[in-house]
Amino acid sequence: MAPFQILFEDDDLVAAVKPAGVVVHSTRESGDDVLSLASRQVGRELFAFHRLDKGTSGILLLGKRSGPVAAGVTQAFEKKLLRKAYLAVVSGAWDSKVNRIEAALEKTDDGVVVSESGKASLTTFRVLAKNSEKSLIEALPKTGRTHQIRVHCAHVGHPVLGDLRYGSPSSLEPENAPKTPDALALHAHSLSFTHPRTKEKLELRSLPEGWRDTWLSGLDVEAVWARLAK
Repeated sequence: MAPFQILFEDDDLVAAVKPAGVVVHSTRESGDDVLSLASRQVGRELFAFHRLDKGTSGILLLGKRSGPVAAGVTQAFEKKLLRKAYLAVVSGAWDSKVNRIEAALEKTDDGVVVSESGKASLTTFRVLAKNSEKSLIEALPKTGRTHQIRVHCAHVGHPVLGDLRYGSPSSLEPENAPKTPDALALHAHSLSFTHPRTKEKLELRSLPEGWRDTWLSGLDVEAVWARLAK
């Protein structure tokens, strides 16, 4: 596997871009998970402050050592002081008026479902580009539930492309889907937070590689892509 793109690194933190199809941490000793691979690349053992699904790509914040900085980042996650934004390509034309989904989520043996007895979950959305077949959206999870964005999108009838668990076989779009196994059209696009030690406001951004000719095929995204890259 090619080296991870490193967006930020100092004595305490590493922000790397996780590719789709790779788990963050493996229970097996195969060494093919993000933590093992990134640790070898950086030259020291790393740990993850949060997780991304195997099929999701994007920014992953990793720690180098325990201490005040690690504790500060953990606290920032717990208090929702980090702003996380995702890009997703979903099936169908998303109604721009649907900019907020508040639906409680519950884990079951078959996955995560919307349930009144579940935990409160909120995601806000905005449409970036769309046609009659699919839409590029930005999703900002306000809570951190498992599979939250995927389930919320499917709940309103617009599953994330490639998501066979919460979508349907037709949502895979085999002619345009990337060749990476288990890849989803879901990318952790930006992460903003204040560094606990330096007090610097870090605004990290990443655009998904390979989407232009795969998930985004047929969508007019030139202006959007240029704006997101800034």
